[in-house]
Amino acid sequence: MERRAARHFTGAEIDFARRLGTSVGLALENARLFEAEREAQRHAGEELQATTQLLEAARALADWRDLGEVVRALAQTLLRCTAHTRAMVSLWDQGRGEFELIAAEGLRPMPLGSRWATDASSTAAVKAVTQRSAQVGDLDALPEGDRGKRWADYQPHLALHVPLVGREKVVGLLSLDDPGERREFGEREIRLVEGVAAYATVAIENARLFSDALEQSRHLTNVLQSMADGFVSVDREWRYTLVNPQAERLIGQPAVELLGRSM
Repeated sequence: MERRAARHFTGAEIDFARRLGTSVGLALENARLFEAEREAQRHAGEELQATTQLLEAARALADWRDLGEVVRALAQTLLRCTAHTRAMVSLWDQGRGEFELIAAEGLRPMPLGSRWATDASSTAAVKAVTQRSAQVGDLDALPEGDRGKRWADYQPHLALHVPLVGREKVVGLLSLDDPGERREFGEREIRLVEGVAAYATVAIENARLFSDALEQSRHLTNVLQSMADGFVSVDREWRYTLVNPQAERLIGQPAVELLGRSM
């Protein structure tokens, strides 16, 4: 069999190969940099979206002083900010070891005012309040005895539970799930709900303080209105803010004509 003589590359061919290799290397590096830039832009877009959603949650929760309105706005905000279909807010009574549902939005909501003890709750919900950290509960992977007694009625499959922690204690629990469906919770989504929970805790505490102050004010007004002695209160400008019935008789004018006027 005839052998072919070895062929040597010319200097021009070697130079061309070098230049081609350099061009391919630059093209690959540019492609890598382009993909890295696209990934950075995607990440920045996600962070901007999360920040926008947190600001929306803060605005929604800051508008209310009534506790019922605060938690209803909270549940609605969670549904808008995530891809999930049911949101619930429960208060946690540590002394009794039980939850009380105070807001539920989305598909197949549980009745408001429902109460249940920890033995009727899922393992993940109990861990969320005892460990003060977000927990994702995979109820499909649990024995039925660990899913909570309400599982059969409301059919959660994968649920996120985030505790509301204020003043060094757990005051409530946010729960997100999809009745009849199994939808995953991403890390960014969990961080977003944790951020909403931080705003929610402050809003709930403020609403409670406002409610307590309002109740005390009503009680004090009732006491002053029923006093046998005349009593008036004024503001810094010496304008009447309260005139009880005995004071009306002593002054000789009805309270409706005095309130807001200067002494």
